[in-house]
Amino acid sequence: MMIEEVFSSELTHEIRQAIRDVDTNGPIQARRFELKAAKGIRKYDLSVACLHRDSGDEGPRYQVILREAGSRIPPPDASKHLSRIVEMITNLTTIVDTEQRIVWTNTAFEEQTGYALRNIRGLDLSDLLIGEASNRETVRNVRRAISEGKPFEGENINYDAAGTPYWVTFNMQPLKDTTGQLSGFVFVETVITKSRELESTLRAERDFLAAITETGISAIIACNSAGECVFANDEARRLLQTETSGTFPPARDWPLAPLSDDAATAPYSALSQVMESGAKIRNMIMALNMPGKAQRVLSINASPLTEAASNARMLIIMTDISLQYEAEEVKRRAAAKALHDAEYDKLSGLPNHPHMKRLLASAMTESSQAPSELYFAIIDLDRFKQIKTVLGYDLGDDLVRATAARLRKIARKDMVIARFGDDSFACFFRKPQNEAKDLLNQICLAITEPFDLHDTTIFITASIGVTTHNSAEASPQALIRQAGMANDSAKSAGGNRYILYTQTMDAQFSRRSAVLQAMRHALQSDQFELAFQPKFSLSDGFALVGTEALLRWNSPALGRVSPAEFIPIADAAGLISEIDFHVLGMFARQLGSWLRDGFEVKASVNLSPQSFENPTLAPHLLELISTHGVPFSNVIIEITETSLVSSSQNAFHNIDQFRQAGIRLSIDDFGTGYSSLSYLQRLIVSEIKIDKSFIEGLGRADGAEDSETIVRAILKLANSFGLRCVAEGVENMAQLRWLKAEGCHTIQGYLSGKPMPPETFAATAYRRGASLNPTGKSGA
Repeated sequence: MMIEEVFSSELTHEIRQAIRDVDTNGPIQARRFELKAAKGIRKYDLSVACLHRDSGDEGPRYQVILREAGSRIPPPDASKHLSRIVEMITNLTTIVDTEQRIVWTNTAFEEQTGYALRNIRGLDLSDLLIGEASNRETVRNVRRAISEGKPFEGENINYDAAGTPYWVTFNMQPLKDTTGQLSGFVFVETVITKSRELESTLRAERDFLAAITETGISAIIACNSAGECVFANDEARRLLQTETSGTFPPARDWPLAPLSDDAATAPYSALSQVMESGAKIRNMIMALNMPGKAQRVLSINASPLTEAASNARMLIIMTDISLQYEAEEVKRRAAAKALHDAEYDKLSGLPNHPHMKRLLASAMTESSQAPSELYFAIIDLDRFKQIKTVLGYDLGDDLVRATAARLRKIARKDMVIARFGDDSFACFFRKPQNEAKDLLNQICLAITEPFDLHDTTIFITASIGVTTHNSAEASPQALIRQAGMANDSAKSAGGNRYILYTQTMDAQFSRRSAVLQAMRHALQSDQFELAFQPKFSLSDGFALVGTEALLRWNSPALGRVSPAEFIPIADAAGLISEIDFHVLGMFARQLGSWLRDGFEVKASVNLSPQSFENPTLAPHLLELISTHGVPFSNVIIEITETSLVSSSQNAFHNIDQFRQAGIRLSIDDFGTGYSSLSYLQRLIVSEIKIDKSFIEGLGRADGAEDSETIVRAILKLANSFGLRCVAEGVENMAQLRWLKAEGCHTIQGYLSGKPMPPETFAATAYRRGASLNPTGKSGA
């Protein structure tokens, strides 16, 4: 409601003038003025005070008290209008007496506080409204102003009837009666709780942001359009400002550099583009190279400031991630190493078998478009296991490294070389046929060159199986299988060569597979048999001195299979030890059966090196022999000399148990492998058997000086150690006479008798202890 709606134009003019005076000089108290009226001159007292100047869009608010002089009670119509005005004011209005006791309140006060006037009239206003958070000093100042009859302005926290606090700003003005005496005070309060809460929130946010800016781990920089610093926090100054400069450097002078040489954009150019294009920078990793300080690694984020209050045009946040980066680098290096270790052989540094297969598969997908055929080869080092066993594992490892180095020298750009197995490598390449053959010959020649390792000169050869990728359906596994078959053929041919795969090798592979499957069935169905070949003495009238048990197999599906065929297959398949244990059972039962029939004979049986690694071998055999009542002294165990040299702790433990029980040990095929005189000197063995390859040339008219020299040396060595010698493969009288003349103790071979079934052996003259007739005929 406007003033003009309540008062006459003359009164309105006086009131408007009084308000202007209040704005200039402060509150007006009972200003007396006169106005002409129809019934004469009328006198008025006018009091005006500004209640609140900061009232938002509504402007300042004023309290106007107009009273006709000479009458304390306004005319009914004026009183009514004035009451309506006060009630419409949203400010909390309270009138108190000179003791601050409540006389009157408006509706706004009642609604805010929850107090009804009828319940609080006569109560002390301060006691009613103050609470725990109220400013007691302000309360005292109000009481002091009241006692002095002075106005007072201020702020405080009041409490409503429910005990809820609310902020107010208030203006207290004294009231006087018509005689000018102080009659009370009017309080006009404006509730400012929301604005105070907003101010508090904004202040907290400002303090929070300031704390983050100054105590955060990141450097925060604001730059103008020229790249000059407008703002920099402490961390930014620590990172970029030198102690001597005193000023913060512009962005173009920051010593930032890419961590890699392939970075697309220079640091300052990247930051300039933020302002030019408006594009943000996220996690740009840069090195900071401050003079005299260690290099730091920074993560940089930048964003344009298009509506900043200052002249800042770009915000840059730099975080020192040196420790995290180094930790990530350690992880990256560890991951790279783990990947390398997973894909490369540690000993040779070449790709390992699984990685080679992946590389081969990739090469095969490209070969259809390549101008030359793709060759794949498996390179086996001949007799590597024997060399490693005799000369030591360290030397064997060095030999692998040296071989890998030689293969690398031969390798071309389009050739991949890999470690394929313990004693083998693999390679693949694309070449025309004639160049491929030249390269394979180079590999053979390179490996045959002597290796000087550990003050030892080592000569070695290689068996190489080769195949080509000539079918779109072929897989890496198929090429590996084909090259493996060709490799086996190269080994069978004597090694030191390469052989190309042919389809006929599939038949050989199928034969080996069929033999292996049939052999597994043979173990379950007792298809194996023993044959016995006699041994005769050359120093005791050619008397029978023993026999050797030899394994024979007549397969229902395959027919008779030679030991020369099935023993290597069983060895490669890991089945040989199971066969050995099966043979030992048959061997012990047969000797026990003969013994019960009154026929006692010393017998030997050959065991594989794998069986000697089994810690249950000796206990198992000793139990078998004891069960069948066979004297331990009648049993001889044969083992190859290379196997004896490579024996492990388990093998020696088995050997010791055999010796302690009285079972003798014989070295089979002596002279064909690696041996050690220490085993002979320690009397681990009691007998050596000279391989038949040295016996073949003895006693021949065309001369066999090398064989005779070797056999004489073996006989002399055996005699010096007190060992018996058995010559294997004796097939004619010339050989027999030569051996007898040179002092060999025992012979074994077709001359004295072929291997025969146990029934035949027991039914012949051998059972009766017959001797070998020097004329070559057996007597009854």
